[in-house]
Amino acid sequence: MDRVLDAVADDSLVILVGAGASMAPPCCLPGWAALLEKMAAHAAGFQETRAALIREEANAGNLLGAAEIYADDDRVPKVERAAFFRKLFDTKKEALPEIYKIAAAIPARHWMTTNFDNNLKHALAGADVEIVSNPSFAPILSLWTEKQFCLHLHGRAFDYESLVYKRSHYERIKDNAHYRELVKRMFLESMVLALGYSFSDPDFLHMVRYVAEDLAGAGGRAHVVLTADPGSLPGDLLRSANFEIVRYRADDSHAECVELLRQLRQR
Repeated sequence: MDRVLDAVADDSLVILVGAGASMAPPCCLPGWAALLEKMAAHAAGFQETRAALIREEANAGNLLGAAEIYADDDRVPKVERAAFFRKLFDTKKEALPEIYKIAAAIPARHWMTTNFDNNLKHALAGADVEIVSNPSFAPILSLWTEKQFCLHLHGRAFDYESLVYKRSHYERIKDNAHYRELVKRMFLESMVLALGYSFSDPDFLHMVRYVAEDLAGAGGRAHVVLTADPGSLPGDLLRSANFEIVRYRADDSHAECVELLRQLRQR
């Protein structure tokens, strides 16, 4: 974690927050598997066969494919999908998990999240940090050296058109030149501290693959991922993207991760 302190000292730390952080109480939002089950249950009200297909793809580990089926052909109407995401991810300040409070207190240059909820916004309330969610990504680049910001990389629940949750969405942002430039700055000019991700999380894997394969490891800059995932470790991929893995014991509240972040904040 000394590398993280060095990044704080030279104002180059970017904190990247994934869905696992919002699964902690009292918020208790769903992770990918539970979200897809909720999508299937919602789709069942419009087309039972579609719900079955979503579950089949999810059980096969094709998470993005399952999400694609939820939205395809507008069988679940867009207005209903938008309401589904707004209702599920409209988190309140009183339900803010402790991990967000500590992450927001670390003096990062910027904060980013692939989550759709309001938790980072609530955690950073009162700080002079701009909350941004823009599908074009262009305005973010002009802010990079000018102002601290919190960027919702995959959109926010209140704006359905900004959301990134299915395969075609991921391809859309990867083809966006401003997004590619943003990721370059994250991994070439900064150190990324990632938390709340599992090694099956398409949000995290999509970004790591882009760094490893398209950016050729981002020039050797070191990054850190804090994880409690006991599953199979994509070691070669993480090494190619220059990620160091720091494991902690799993529990619902991420207590050991919170303590690691608290110690980092106090040093």
